[in-house]
Amino acid sequence: MGSDLDKVCLAAGRALMAAQAFEYGVKLLLWLLADQRLIDFNLDDAGAIIEGRRRTTLGQVLNVLNQKVGFTKDDAAILRQGLNDRNRLVHFFFLDNKEALAGFAIPAVAALGNSASDRVNSDLAAIRRNIRSADAVVNRSVQSLLRLYGIDLDGLTQSLVEAINRSLG
Repeated sequence: MGSDLDKVCLAAGRALMAAQAFEYGVKLLLWLLADQRLIDFNLDDAGAIIEGRRRTTLGQVLNVLNQKVGFTKDDAAILRQGLNDRNRLVHFFFLDNKEALAGFAIPAVAALGNSASDRVNSDLAAIRRNIRSADAVVNRSVQSLLRLYGIDLDGLTQSLVEAINRSLG
C-alpha cells in the first residue's frame, strides 16, 4: 500500500464500517423485539429511530435494550466498550490525533518516520476490534431471537422495508 496517510485512511474506513454495522445491528434488534412485541416499545417509534426521523443516540437505544433484554454483565461491558469506542471514533478520534495526522500532510515531517502512523493505526485497530466484539454480542442476540421465535429473516426484512415505505408516504 502507499503512504502512511493511505494506511491510516484504510484503517479508519474499516473501523467506521464496523461502527455502522454495530449501529445497524442494534437498530435491527430493537425492531425485532418491537415487531414481535417482546418489549414494550412502539413499532412506529422503532421505525422512526431506524430511519433517523427520531433523534435517539445509539447509547439511548442500547440502554433501552439492556433494560428490556437484560444482557449479561460481560455482554453489557462489551457493548459499553464498543459504544465508547464508536463514539470516540466518530466524534473525537481525528481531533485527538490532529498532530499526528497533520504530519502526514507535510512531506518533510512524514519522511522523518512512521511512529505516529503506527500508533494511530494500532489505536484504530483496537477500536475496530472492540466495536466488532460489541457487534458480535448484538448479532448473537438477533440470531437467538430469530431461532427462538421461528422468525424468518427475509420476512422480517420485508416487514421493515414496508414500514419504511409507509412512513415515507
